[in-house]
Amino acid sequence: MVGPDYTGTPPSGFQAVIKIPTNSMWIIGRIYTTGTDADVEDIKNNIYPSLTLRPLSYWQKNIPYVLPDPLPLEPMADFITPPLNQVAGMDACAFFGGWER
Repeated sequence: MVGPDYTGTPPSGFQAVIKIPTNSMWIIGRIYTTGTDADVEDIKNNIYPSLTLRPLSYWQKNIPYVLPDPLPLEPMADFITPPLNQVAGMDACAFFGGWER
């Protein structure tokens, strides 16, 4: 997956790239497991290690990828209360006002 400004051809070994509308993305994956110890070990050892999100330049230039520094956390964010409970406790002004910075 590539951002909206990407131009070029996919690196060797890639069949295609998928353009997305922003330069930010998430990967949310689901892996089916039967729950047996052998199944869980297989997933842990053979599937999880291959799930990666790296810049396309990593594949084009074949250079080591260095993770960026972690972003700072929002100092006023509530990391204890589940999000559903936080939203349920808001009135309309608090909910819609939270988007302004």
